[in-house]
Amino acid sequence: MSRILAGTCVILLNLGTSVVDAALLPHRAVVQVSAQTTGKPSPAIVLKWKPDPAVRNWAIYRRPIGVEGFDRWGSAINAPFDLGAKEIRYIDSDVEIGSAFEYRIDKLGTNDGRDFTASTFILVGLEEPPVELRGKLILVVDDRFVESLRPELTRFVHDLIGDGWEVIRHDVASTLSVRQVKSVIKADYVADPSGIKSVFLFGRLPVPYSGSISPDGHQVDHLGAWPADVYYGDMDDELWTDIDDKPRINELVPRIEKHVNVPGDGKFDQSTIPGDGRVELAVGRVDLSDMPAFGATETELLRRYLDKNHRYRHRVINPDRRALHIDGFGNCEDGIRNFTPMLGFDNMDRKVSHTWFPSLRDGSYLWAFGAGGGQPTSCATIGTTTDFANNRVESVFHILFGSFFGVWDDRNSLLRAPLASQPNALTCLWGRKFWTLHEMGLGRPIGFSVRRSQSQVVASYKWMNGVQTALMGDPTLRMFVVAPPRNVGVQSDRDRGVVVSWEGSEDSVLGYHVFRRDDADGRFKRLTGDKSGTSGFITGNSFTDPNPANDPAQYMVRALRLETVNSGTFYNLSQGIPATYSDEPSGITVTTTVETSSGTTSNVLRLSRGTYQTLTMPPKSSSDETGICKWVGTGDVPNGGIGTSVRTFLDRDSTIRWKCSANRDAAVNITSPTSNRNFTQPADVVRLEATAADPDGLIRKVEFYAGTTLLGEDRDSVFDFVNDQSGVAYKAHGQSAVATYRFDWKNVPDGSYTVTAKSYDDFGGSTTSAPIRFTVSGKNVPPTVVIDAPKEGTIYKTGSAKFNLQTNARDDGTIVKVEYFLGAKNLGRAVTPPYNLWQSLGPGTYTFTAEATDHQGAVTISPPVSITVTADE
Repeated sequence: MSRILAGTCVILLNLGTSVVDAALLPHRAVVQVSAQTTGKPSPAIVLKWKPDPAVRNWAIYRRPIGVEGFDRWGSAINAPFDLGAKEIRYIDSDVEIGSAFEYRIDKLGTNDGRDFTASTFILVGLEEPPVELRGKLILVVDDRFVESLRPELTRFVHDLIGDGWEVIRHDVASTLSVRQVKSVIKADYVADPSGIKSVFLFGRLPVPYSGSISPDGHQVDHLGAWPADVYYGDMDDELWTDIDDKPRINELVPRIEKHVNVPGDGKFDQSTIPGDGRVELAVGRVDLSDMPAFGATETELLRRYLDKNHRYRHRVINPDRRALHIDGFGNCEDGIRNFTPMLGFDNMDRKVSHTWFPSLRDGSYLWAFGAGGGQPTSCATIGTTTDFANNRVESVFHILFGSFFGVWDDRNSLLRAPLASQPNALTCLWGRKFWTLHEMGLGRPIGFSVRRSQSQVVASYKWMNGVQTALMGDPTLRMFVVAPPRNVGVQSDRDRGVVVSWEGSEDSVLGYHVFRRDDADGRFKRLTGDKSGTSGFITGNSFTDPNPANDPAQYMVRALRLETVNSGTFYNLSQGIPATYSDEPSGITVTTTVETSSGTTSNVLRLSRGTYQTLTMPPKSSSDETGICKWVGTGDVPNGGIGTSVRTFLDRDSTIRWKCSANRDAAVNITSPTSNRNFTQPADVVRLEATAADPDGLIRKVEFYAGTTLLGEDRDSVFDFVNDQSGVAYKAHGQSAVATYRFDWKNVPDGSYTVTAKSYDDFGGSTTSAPIRFTVSGKNVPPTVVIDAPKEGTIYKTGSAKFNLQTNARDDGTIVKVEYFLGAKNLGRAVTPPYNLWQSLGPGTYTFTAEATDHQGAVTISPPVSITVTADE
């Protein structure tokens, strides 16, 4: 039963969930709610929310987590409330330790003479047990990046497994059709419909388009099919059709031709999720193609994303638990509705327009919301895609709303810009009144909330089940991250079994759970604690497995923390850190060898299997001056690299071989402009281009010179691996090191130029290209102009003060006009020499100037000429 408090108001209304009136301000259109819990001996959930003087009645609903449907809330709880001056409280004591409930709070009031209803939601746990197994994730990878991002993708899969996911990976061609990609996903789902939970699309995979909609309100120029990634998550794919004979919108401008939707064009008919409107799988996408504003290749941007993802999961990225809110429209609800239940009353910074990037540069946030008038690459109150490229973005999760953002596959798309930015951003949603994300406040991944929002599990908001709702980013990411243990190791103890040891988490944690899997493709099973995982954990830094498997087994250690957040309390597991054990007591053999021109040196090591080791090159002969050393090897070692050490995970006998040689010169050639070319003025930009490649390493930079004058450079500062089998070097972003380097020389004056390019490799060697020569000519020379008549100082009498103004004007081209001025007054123009203009003047002193304009618009003003006119005597 619920506790009855003094000064109560019994709620009798059973309010349905409805769309909030568009004229309502956000503070009135939502209920800002927070939660606290108490444990034994009297467990309870306490809900608190802000009062609203416009509200006549409140209603509250409760249901267990897992119930789906906006219309499945049951009846309002007939319960009293504590109506305090600053907040309203409801205490639910009908709860148990380990439970979690979803609440809906409605208010009914009057705003500007009109009745309104508004709702907010919160998921509250009371020491909810840890989630160890999250289900299966289908990872669909654009196969163009399988090799160039192999280490990062392998690490990402390990991170997913360490968070409780089973990963089904498919490497597919980006040239497949939408339906072909869907068939891959559908086959996995049919095989295990209860186990498959999420889909992650990585790379430039085909984008479904569907509907005849304009959810941003631009019906004239933005009506038609929109991107519809939700198609990949709806398993009722037979209901998605391409047969409706909608009239073609012929007036669409070419930029948005993509919205045109006609039968048989591969774009679907549906504007909302068909059938029961339920989406079975959470879908997220990371597509960083066609983002030139960031000055990096698609491969490098994807690598950056995976690096950020890894750092966040391991709490290297540790944002403050607060949100930034900038609403340029003044009526957007997605931020306020979600930030308060997720983070609390006092952890949302509401700021004015144009403070987004200063705030995210100087502060740290978990969430950021921004809204304002938009174009595909800009938001009036926030900034542009270029601003994302040029500023630090110290936030992780984002919601952006403005016109055109939802069509996120445009070039330099603003909705995808956070994902390409540095150093922290990982997800972005497009929304104004769409999303219910409160479940993330109790540790659910963002994909969990996205799928429920799309399916209208929680509420029925306008456009929420529209096909345009999509998540940019990894759907498995969670808000609250625990720092994992470090340096997990495994050793055999003949008397006791297998000893797993580790260094502690950097967080304050309750302890650690240890997991083991005996099959490389199997699930990890917890070896420690009670059935729920909330007790019996290890409080020290080691665990002994008395019954190890006979075959190699992998262990994993996860830190356990009891989180106290705005959504109550829940047990939170860290990222799992693995280590592999084999029953071979002596470990494995690792040989490190260095080959130089003077001989070979080897070190043979016996190291523990399943550990990370930094293997260092054996010392070279002191007489050997060769300096470039490449390594190759077996085990979990990348294809190759340059340097004197390598950190690797040892899962088998390994050989790491360094081969050293003298540095060889790079090749550099200027490819543009061609030699002896002439540029005609105006030469606003002359683009210099050169190709450079290093046969035994990589190019650090290329400089461009005019004679001995340095004009500028093009630089790549980070380089990683070398494909030693083919001898082709690769930059960190995966492109061949035989790359083009550019410099734009601006406003080049007339003249003859000799230009060279100078390349620098990663070992300090430099090479200068053969020179090319070009000329720039035709620079316009302004005309010359002087007034020939009358002469300076001439005195006229009124009877004779009639004369022609005459000018001597010359140009390297042609004079198109001469204009005469008396002070600031334009007297008229003449177009043929000697440019006469008749004058008749009364007594006074007069000063004339002439302006000559040539055929390219250059203007010259003559020296002034003054005359005097006197009265007749």
